[in-house]
Amino acid sequence: MSGYKKFGYDLLPVTAGVLLALFISNTQQSWKQKKFTDQVIQTIVEENKANIAQIDSLLQKQYRTLDTLTYYTDSTNITIVDVIRKVNGLSTPDIINNGADFLLKGNQTVIEVDLLMKLAKINEAIENFDLALNQVTTGLYGDLYSSSPNDKRRLALLLSDIMNYERTIKVLSEEFNKDYMENH
Repeated sequence: MSGYKKFGYDLLPVTAGVLLALFISNTQQSWKQKKFTDQVIQTIVEENKANIAQIDSLLQKQYRTLDTLTYYTDSTNITIVDVIRKVNGLSTPDIINNGADFLLKGNQTVIEVDLLMKLAKINEAIENFDLALNQVTTGLYGDLYSSSPNDKRRLALLLSDIMNYERTIKVLSEEFNKDYMENH
């Protein structure tokens, strides 16, 4: 029995050392994961700020474009390209969503559920924005030299949809940034 006790006493420091090393390793890994997650979320916050600034800077021009298009809707002497020239072209923001894409595509477990749900809503609004933008560019190509009131109305509706998606992206991004800053 005394051999077993001696063996147990000899093994006790080794076991404690291994458990301590595992604990330290686990703590370091958790700290690194938290630091990485914080950096990704900070990237998302910065991307949101850039998106908000771009949307704010372009919305007034887009309103003028929509007003000009509406003003000339019934004029069959003015084509869509003429209207676009009058307002110095069509402008939309370049929405950045890299950080959110990273988290939403396989890294959902590293972020709080409420923030993840807000990111998913932002991502959905961005996808809808991209679809509407694609419809405008696809439809505009064929209707560029059209002076038809229906074509102008369709373009006005699509531009209005794009502006609504931009406002939605802005509001959701502001909410995400506010919630993140309040809780971290």
